[in-house]
Amino acid sequence: MLLNLLRWFRGYVLFEIDENLNNHEKIISKILKNNIILWDLKKSENNFYAKISITEYNILNKFLYKFNIKTKILKQHGWPFFISKYKNRLGLLIGAILYSLILWVLSLYIWKIEIYGNEDISRQEIISVIKNLDINYGTLKSKINSYLIKQEIMSKLNNISWISINIQGSRMEILIKEKIKTPEIINQDLPCDIISKCEGHIERIENFNGTSLVKPGDSVTKNQILISSTVQNGDNILQVHADGRVFAKTKRVLYKKTNPSQIMTKNTGNTIKIYKINIFNKEFILNPWSLNKINEPYKITQNTKNLNILNIILTKNIYLLQEYEEKNLTEQESYDNNIKNIINYEIFGLKNTKILSKKIENYQENNNYVTKITYNILENIAKKQNL
Repeated sequence: MLLNLLRWFRGYVLFEIDENLNNHEKIISKILKNNIILWDLKKSENNFYAKISITEYNILNKFLYKFNIKTKILKQHGWPFFISKYKNRLGLLIGAILYSLILWVLSLYIWKIEIYGNEDISRQEIISVIKNLDINYGTLKSKINSYLIKQEIMSKLNNISWISINIQGSRMEILIKEKIKTPEIINQDLPCDIISKCEGHIERIENFNGTSLVKPGDSVTKNQILISSTVQNGDNILQVHADGRVFAKTKRVLYKKTNPSQIMTKNTGNTIKIYKINIFNKEFILNPWSLNKINEPYKITQNTKNLNILNIILTKNIYLLQEYEEKNLTEQESYDNNIKNIINYEIFGLKNTKILSKKIENYQENNNYVTKITYNILENIAKKQNL
């Protein structure tokens, strides 16, 4: 294998000895006695073939010239011929190499930050928090510590109950679940209307109080009044506190995409332990010399408090060493990854709804595999609005 590789880099040719020669064996014997190296020697009925390096081919021709014997090159192999073939397109070759190199370098950085699951928390609030950790567009992926990002977001934004950080290609995905808010207390004695929180097609109405302004089969727009606070009681018109539920078919569309070129991490099993002691809110590291060993890609995997006596707390942080490796996902693996992220959306984003149908479309866009999923769902679109 190594010998063939060396021959390829040096360059070699497949040649044919003059077909009119009567005694091939005799001339081959003379060639070998002059230390001219041939290989893959083959003989047909009238011809003799062999392979030889390009440097020794010139020597061979000079040697055979003495006997008035000619050779003919049938095929050329190796790096010198490859370069010669493309020497007029050297700029194109260099450009292709530089392009590949630039793509590889760019893949080491984060160029897109996607946030899912946030409703009351704005995207800008989350971006501001991670910027404090020097995480932004163009950040080197090896410098991203997912554990620290999660801890920082959870500590700064109190109404988050769960968070996940995923790095996929040059994209960082932040998936959060907000804490369930205490429902706004609406004075039951004050009149209010029931309006729609989104557009949809009415399926059924459960009117507990008020006047229904729509019926099953109607299509409604966002913020349209569904149940009015105005009620006629005989000759009297009253303003009441409307109450009820209105179920409608609605549509939602979700896009997920995956770049097949992924930088994956795998655990090596090597760990570093850092011990800290907290005495009356003053923290001290017991083995500071170990801090110098903690470089990326170490990540914290466990935080245990082993002792808590009279406000003295001993903490052990365990860091697990990970290795980065590049993996190219297949088309099916890319689409499966999209579906995995879509399932998270169905769990958190479509809570308290009923999925009636969904249509999945897969297609390729630029260098990404994209999954488009269209949901038809049944949900309560009623929302109270004070007058």
